[in-house]
Amino acid sequence: MTGQIGQLQNDSDRAIDYFTAAMDELIGAKFILAERHIPDVLKVIAYFSRLYDLFKTALSGYNHRAEFQRATVAVRGKRGLKLPQNRLKTVAFGFCVLLEIDSEKISLREFTETYFYHSDPSWQFKNFADGLLVPLRDAVEYLYNNGCDSFLEEDAVDESVRGAALQVLHELRAKAAAGGGDVTPEKKQEILLLLDALTAALTPNRMELVPALLIGLKNTAASSLYLKDALAPLLSRLYKLLSAAGLL
Repeated sequence: MTGQIGQLQNDSDRAIDYFTAAMDELIGAKFILAERHIPDVLKVIAYFSRLYDLFKTALSGYNHRAEFQRATVAVRGKRGLKLPQNRLKTVAFGFCVLLEIDSEKISLREFTETYFYHSDPSWQFKNFADGLLVPLRDAVEYLYNNGCDSFLEEDAVDESVRGAALQVLHELRAKAAAGGGDVTPEKKQEILLLLDALTAALTPNRMELVPALLIGLKNTAASSLYLKDALAPLLSRLYKLLSAAGLL
């Protein structure tokens, strides 16, 4: 693959073939040489506009820190990774990992030792390839051939977390709507609008809005003695819930 990069733009109809070939070389590489193949994968993505647009769509609104925390699981007493079921999120997840390795933000060896450990380094890299690289390659190939639209609407928040958060937001809305004390109609409307915006943010590709909306909600509630007292316990529950899920 290396050496062909400069010719890629002349063969745009085969973009997915070049991507698959670059991924296969990375998947089949020896552990000590694997990092050399990552730039080829990234260059193919950058050269082909259709591939680039696919990754751009996958990364739109994607919160890697939150998704990575959600993907981290316990495997036989060690840490492991369970990739998102949503193919677009798998693409974004895998891309961010490769980019962090390529930029030396993380070490391939340390990353695989942490999340794909095996006493034999060759098998450790195979675990990494089977657990992350192959799903990334297959997800890109599927989305390239079938489109991304059906995956844009899948929940970006774990359903149990989303359900619990929506319940707290419902209780917050009931408290705010009841009004009382020093709450003006304008203040009530502002709080209700923020709560509606937070509810909408717990949907695909909008999670990045959640922290700012929570700060706005907390500050607005603090400007009223009644709201501050009435909403504080529920806001505390919401903060703990979303923080534990890695959304803050």
